Amino acid sequence: MESIVSSNIRVNEIAWEKLKEIAKINKRSLNKEIEFLIDKAIKEHEKENGEIIINID
Repeated sequence: MESIVSSNIRVNEIAWEKLKEIAKINKRSLNKEIEFLIDKAIKEHEKENGEIIINID
């Protein structure tokens, strides 16, 4: 099972409010929208640059 990591981030207020609107449009919580965007960015990066291998002990 994957573990969940909690993090505080700093984001420009306008970007934050726009992200909240995007989440609402997509019927996701803000947290789920951020998770979705992170996963999408990782997939796009790996598609262009190859898989990123992570060793978690």
